[in-house]
Amino acid sequence: MLPNIDSPLRSADLAELLGIPQDEAADYSVQGRLNLILKLDKARKVEAGRGRGDSWLYDVSRHLKLTSALNAEMDEFIRFLHTAPNLPLSDLLQVRQAAKAMRPMEAAA
Repeated sequence: MLPNIDSPLRSADLAELLGIPQDEAADYSVQGRLNLILKLDKARKVEAGRGRGDSWLYDVSRHLKLTSALNAEMDEFIRFLHTAPNLPLSDLLQVRQAAKAMRPMEAAA
């Protein structure tokens, strides 16, 4: 399980989980948060696909960590949006574009 969103270990654990630099995982800007959420979502979908395909590469523990981290980051980002004073329109447009990119996983055919 990943540490609490406020934990100093958060960025190190997310960096290890996603295979990204730690400074990228520690980016708290709107764009940085969106990038991290999109990467978590993509990695979760890849891992879920491995599970549906009975791949020997599937790791249920990794799948659970990705899902937990994605939920935590989304919750924190929503709290951030509600408390951020006067976000620029460009940031809000980035949020809208990212939300469009995060489509639900397609049902297995």
